Formats: sequence, C-alpha cells, structure tokens
Amino acid sequence: MRRNISFLTVIIILIASLSLSAQTQNISFEILQDLSSLDPGAFLITNNVSGQPRIFHVTITTNRSKIIIEGRVDWKQSLSSSYKQLLTFKTFSFTPRSFFNDELGSADIKIDQVNGDKDLGTDLVTRGKPTGVLRIVLRMLDDRGNFLADNSNSNNEILFLNPTAPSLFLPKDVPFEVTVGNAQISWSDVQGVLRYKVKACIRSENQSLLEALQSSDPVVDADVGNLLSINLAQYKRRELLEGQRIAVIVSAIVSQSGRETELVSEPRELKIIGSSSDATRNVSAEMLRLATFLSKLNVNSGFIDKVSTGQITLEQLQFFDENNQPILLRDFMTILSLLESQPDLVISAIFTAK
Repeated sequence: MRRNISFLTVIIILIASLSLSAQTQNISFEILQDLSSLDPGAFLITNNVSGQPRIFHVTITTNRSKIIIEGRVDWKQSLSSSYKQLLTFKTFSFTPRSFFNDELGSADIKIDQVNGDKDLGTDLVTRGKPTGVLRIVLRMLDDRGNFLADNSNSNNEILFLNPTAPSLFLPKDVPFEVTVGNAQISWSDVQGVLRYKVKACIRSENQSLLEALQSSDPVVDADVGNLLSINLAQYKRRELLEGQRIAVIVSAIVSQSGRETELVSEPRELKIIGSSSDATRNVSAEMLRLATFLSKLNVNSGFIDKVSTGQITLEQLQFFDENNQPILLRDFMTILSLLESQPDLVISAIFTAK
C-alpha cells in the first residue's frame, strides 16, 4: 500500500512540474506610444540602436537560465495588400529579462544575425513616416534552439492609418444645385474610420461657409455610421426650402492613440432649387466623385468640367480593364473607392478624347 502511495505521489509531482513548466513560458510585447509620426527607420533592427525611440516593451516569463529571441518584421503597404517580409533577426543567448526595443544590441542582448529585404526597407524609410501595417513576430527559444513560446496570443500588428480628412464630392467654387427632396451628397472613404458625421447649416447672403457652419441650429447634424453617401432630406431637422443655400461638411471620427479624433472635410455649398430646373441637379454623386478624383491627376480640365456639370453623363462613359475588357459601373466604383483612399496606386493617367 505504501508503495502505491509513493508511486502516486511521484506522478502528482511530475504532473505539477510539467504544468508549472508550461505555464512559465511566455513572451509578449506592448506598444508604448502613438507611432504615426515616427521615422520608419526606427523599425530596422541592428546591433547599434543608440538614439532609437522607445517603441515597445517585451515581457518574458520563463524558468530557463538562458534564452534566444528570434524576430521577424513583416510589412504590408495598405490594408488591402499582402504582407512582405521586411527583416529577420536573432539574438545570442542571454539571461532572461524583459526589455525595451532600444535595448536590443545592448551589453547583454546582442544581435547574432540580421537579414532583410534592402529594397523593401528603402521603400519604407523613404516614405518619411510609417504607412500600412507592421507585424512583429517574436519567438523565444532555449539556448539549444528548442522552441519555448511566441507572441501569437498578443496583438503583434502595428497599424499606421495616417488618416486624412474626407473629401466631399461637390464643386469647390460654385454651389451644387439639388432639389428639395433629393439633396444627395457623397464623400471619400477614410481608412480606419469609426463613423461619419454630417452637418449642414443655412447660409445667409453675407456669411462665409465656415460662419454658417457655426450655427447653433443646423438643418442636419447627424451621425450616419459608415455610409459614404446620403440624402440630406432624410436627416433634416426641418424642411428644406427652395432658394436656400446650405453649407455642409463631413467629419470622420477615427481612433488615434486610444482617443477619438474628428477629421473635418473642407466645407461645400448646396443650393436648393425647384424640381423644374435642369441645372446641375442632374449630376450624379458618382460623376462628382469621378470629377473630384480626376482633378488630382493630369487629366484635361475641360473634360473634368463637363463631368462635374452634367454635360457628360455616365451613359456616355465606358470603362475598361488592362486587357481592354469592359468593366461594369459598380466594379469601376469599387476600384475608384480604392484609388481615392490610396492615390499612390495610380501610376499614370492619360486622357483620350473620342
């Protein structure tokens, strides 16, 4: 009986020790600051990290006397692209301790190997500020190279949205004419947006657009969620009347450094007209979006004017892909939304009149 009890005791001790060993292997990191204004070179790891900003803190829990850290930094240029491996690194073995990124390469945590994609690194650094998404993958090994833990259970992605304010797809210098029941507006998408807000106020004859928007009694003051196009008439607090001039802005609410920030568009003006008018009310929101986008490229200004004023309609336009195959309007608008949010994707723009 005593032998059975002793054997059971040994089994319990072994199970307890294995459980303790499994529980004490952990590596994670924590981002310490807003990274949107950092030099991208801060993410390129070498044995000389003097002067680098303190970006993240690595927490290590282990019962081993010596460990090795392997790391990989991946980068994707935008939310819609795929990850590419920027660099890998590996330390010499060191006595386990938690550390900050600017301690990599220090007296006790020396870098053994660094391998990277030089062209990709140059691309990132020359942008002047981080863009896209960086993913940092850390693996903890014992001094014989056996795997102990990684940071897959923690948030290892660093998102650099660097969002800009939305752009209203409305003419800049003249009021856009709309009818009482069809005051349609649309705007560009903002990456990482939490929601959009729309404000519209009546503008008197001697007011600037900004002065009008300071009114305490707006016609529209609404949170519209993630919509990119609305009819103001559906959100009005009181009736829109023919002859009114309306100042309008759109705000994108985004999260930066853990706080909500409001990015406000430039103001634009609407003019409420009667249903019998045949002025610019016939210009669709899609055509205004197209005109606004083309105005940022090297495209004939006369063509842009005709698009924005309704002299050219959607029915008169055709869209083709790189294989000269026709594209449906809904597919083209999807592509346009992508290009609006990522204008760097446009390599060239050529206008050909037919």
